[in-house]
Amino acid sequence: FDDATNTWEPYHDDDETGFINQPEHFDLWLGDTFETGLFFGWSGRLFNQESDAPRYYFSISADNLFDERALYASGNHARVQDGRRFRFKASVKF
Repeated sequence: FDDATNTWEPYHDDDETGFINQPEHFDLWLGDTFETGLFFGWSGRLFNQESDAPRYYFSISADNLFDERALYASGNHARVQDGRRFRFKASVKF
């Protein structure tokens, strides 16, 4: 098998048929992939504006907002992008 022309070239052997099957090799080139994310967060003080007042924080984020599913290269392996994901986080610090 010749990678440059993708044509079959038999390998000769001393057996009756004179041919040995050879495995084929294919190269797969993956294009660029893009992922869109969105993030919104807010923080402040609870109850009053004194320095010892508890602080709150919340955020929401979306990864792969348009749910793009494509193969991307990861070393010598092809992987599929994760689907759309939403995350919500909230905390209070006393």
